[in-house]
Amino acid sequence: MAGSFRVARLFGIELRVHISWVFIFAIVLYSLWSDVFAHYGWSDQKRITVSAIAALLFFSSIVAHELSHSLVARRFNMAVSSITLFLLGGVANLRQEPPSAKAEFFMAAAGPGMSLVISGIGLALWFGIDTSALPSLQPVSAVAGYLGVINLALAGFNLLPGFPLDGGRVLRSIIWGSAGTGGARRRSPRAAGSSSPACSSCGGSSSSRRVRTRSGGGRSCSRTSCTTRRRSPSARSGSAASCPEPASGRS
Repeated sequence: MAGSFRVARLFGIELRVHISWVFIFAIVLYSLWSDVFAHYGWSDQKRITVSAIAALLFFSSIVAHELSHSLVARRFNMAVSSITLFLLGGVANLRQEPPSAKAEFFMAAAGPGMSLVISGIGLALWFGIDTSALPSLQPVSAVAGYLGVINLALAGFNLLPGFPLDGGRVLRSIIWGSAGTGGARRRSPRAAGSSSPACSSCGGSSSSRRVRTRSGGGRSCSRTSCTTRRRSPSARSGSAASCPEPASGRS
């Protein structure tokens, strides 16, 4: 993604940050400082510190969500180039489409699955820590509760059965698998859409396609487009065929 720079490498996958991510990080940080943690009675310095830690952990959970998509994709021999944090959340860049219904099912389900795991850990800590007996752990409990709730909402939203959300791709993989390999391959331009916790897009050319899965929490938007330069029989007179844009809905 233009305007992004590499900050780390995880499991051989580049982690990149786009300059626009600074704005969404600032918005999340401010909302935590001014609203979510405002009623705890902490000093301004403590509140901004806890808010910054919570914001970083929130975006780390988005990276974990996208990393789950990416690692499962690699398990099915799909090349993954990078994960990028940007204004609307995160995007995992896959260099090819899922080769089978099984691959698409597990790849799409991996992201929400990771969000549910993070949510479970956060909620367990939130309910398990007795802040009246251990007041020094109040910030830990507050951050854990926030991460538990926001990741639960992220997983629930992305499991809705609509494109380009992960739930839509899970549903499509089930339909693809029940239709049989032959039927799925005949529909390959349409079946190779995009999976996403929040936002996704796919583009293609005569030589290669890129599939992106995007995630974002709290506020989400989605956009999917897919084009191909292959010509259909009716388009040989000069017009390039394109697959219809799936309905918009991931974080």
